[in-house]
Amino acid sequence: MKSFKEVLNEGVQWQRSLFDHLFMNTDELLADEDRGDVKPDYIFQDANDRTFQLVLDAKHIERLVTPAKLIAAHSTGFRGLQKLIQIQNKRTKQISAYTVDNFASMLSGLWADGAGEIIVILEGTALVGDTKDIMTKPDKKGTRVVNIGENAELNYHTILKGSEPLFVKNQKIVKYKELLSKLVKFKQSLLEKLRKEYADKRIGEDKEDTTSPYDVPGKVKHNYIKQYIAGTENIIKSNKEYHELFNEILMRWPSKQSMKWSKEDVHQIDYDEIVLSNFKILKVYFTKDALGTRTVADFKNIIKGIPSQQITQETHDLKPNVVQSYIKQLGKELK
Repeated sequence: MKSFKEVLNEGVQWQRSLFDHLFMNTDELLADEDRGDVKPDYIFQDANDRTFQLVLDAKHIERLVTPAKLIAAHSTGFRGLQKLIQIQNKRTKQISAYTVDNFASMLSGLWADGAGEIIVILEGTALVGDTKDIMTKPDKKGTRVVNIGENAELNYHTILKGSEPLFVKNQKIVKYKELLSKLVKFKQSLLEKLRKEYADKRIGEDKEDTTSPYDVPGKVKHNYIKQYIAGTENIIKSNKEYHELFNEILMRWPSKQSMKWSKEDVHQIDYDEIVLSNFKILKVYFTKDALGTRTVADFKNIIKGIPSQQITQETHDLKPNVVQSYIKQLGKELK
């Protein structure tokens, strides 16, 4: 499970370009560029890589699934709140949010090491979600990706949930494996071209220096990203069963949470993850620590009139699903 600081910082080490997320070896991009001589290695994924990063661009996803509108929470600090205010109501920006926090994993982090002191309740369009951490990653511009390939947190195992007969589940798994195989094969066809054209063309005097980025022109990167997104859509839409399964994998949980909330036994869920786009901030819950040297009046002025309420550690720390009560209450007020 990701630490609370990793959730707040959106995994800074993952904030590379979208091209890197789609075509570069993920493990080699983990080095922190600010750590002296330690730099990330830019190595193309090899021919055995079975991952497939789905681009969570709102227009792209909305052409493939039936999105759900829902209310969710996001835990952050003051600077994070300021960024949220700036990017709300934009389809091109996404945020990782949650609707369940049964064991206060997200809430308890608010009081740890100043990691964050603010709970933001938002309403937005869900692009994907599940009853666990699905490990979405943001690129530098705020577009998220999620791995739907082999051994991913979000993959065909999700369709085992529910009450369908076993043979139906098995048929779905077989079909989804077919879909994944076609998607990975398509990705590898693009990578084969990239490796052939650019694998031996590194920047720098030392052509053998594996820590140098590949000299792939920006226009070429843009073209390959466009091909990747278009090819993904074509494969998913090529078969009705593929399309239906894809919609189920991405939207099964968000759709439930957008209606009357799930009636399933979810008490074993720690916290969920739902990616929202085009979101609007409904209310801000803040602690005394979030104010810093500001007065409450100053804080409310800075957040531009967004409804807000001060909370305390004693009242809320480790209280199961207090955030869910906030979400439900705001949902009722909007009706």
